[in-house]
Amino acid sequence: ACVVRRQGGPDTVLTLVPHGSSTHDECVWIVDSARRAGLRHIAIMSHIHHTRRIRWQVDRLLMPTDSLQVCVIGVQPQDYAPTRWWRSEQGLLFVINEYLKLAYYIVTY
Repeated sequence: ACVVRRQGGPDTVLTLVPHGSSTHDECVWIVDSARRAGLRHIAIMSHIHHTRRIRWQVDRLLMPTDSLQVCVIGVQPQDYAPTRWWRSEQGLLFVINEYLKLAYYIVTY
């Protein structure tokens, strides 16, 4: 939300995901909500290291007949430099965790 506001975007274009215990659940909610609302273009903003898994999930949820176009936008972390993630404990844990989740998603979904 802060990124949209800094760029001058109104709050009315923002929808925060109200529930979900996983990225898969959240992506299902986002795609279903966009379809019900008749939207043709949406942007999903998340932590930069989540974008690969989000894109992977969304691509599996979209049908060839869908007119919905989804742009996944990665937001830079504030507590470490993503291009030097291995230099901080937070960056190291985040990236390792994300690769484990990606492997889990490939096997599970």
